Amino acid sequence: MVFIKSVNQLSILMHMFDTAPMPAAVFKLVMDSGCSIIDTRIICIGAKLTALTLLLSGNWNQLAKFKACFESSFLSLEKQHKSDTLTRYSKAKQYDARAFPYFVYIVAPNLPSALNTIICFLLELKVEIHELSASAYQAPITQASMLGISVTLVVSPEQSITDFRESLLIFCDENNLEVTLEPQKH
Repeated sequence: MVFIKSVNQLSILMHMFDTAPMPAAVFKLVMDSGCSIIDTRIICIGAKLTALTLLLSGNWNQLAKFKACFESSFLSLEKQHKSDTLTRYSKAKQYDARAFPYFVYIVAPNLPSALNTIICFLLELKVEIHELSASAYQAPITQASMLGISVTLVVSPEQSITDFRESLLIFCDENNLEVTLEPQKH
């Protein structure tokens, strides 16, 4: 979970098919612009598609310099490398220091409804989903198709942690899901 004092941010999302030179060139632009990296991810999706997410901070001049250089350098390469890019200015999200960040890992049968059911339940509990990832795999002994779901979430200070934990454990028990729940340090 990101607790950053700088409020000026720029987010970049890239989908790329020909990925080899692109990330290194993007990170060089970050260095040259004087921006700071708050968060970045490179994720391979399928055989040839890669997603790069990048969240930068800096003063408005640094962010504008990065964006201008990025757009002039990479927008011309989008067609050549079959990539798509989205950039957005934003402000840092402010978290209540009294909020409770938690990491939840759920193992579910890989059914079409599994992820939707879990997300809807978490939203009913009025928790904020900060980050979510899910990956399918085969169970080692039974070879059943399973889904491992990692969620970083924030429980507001107005909510009872005990009620949240109990509700989540009951939901998982009723739906035959395995769950691990751990508080996360700020």
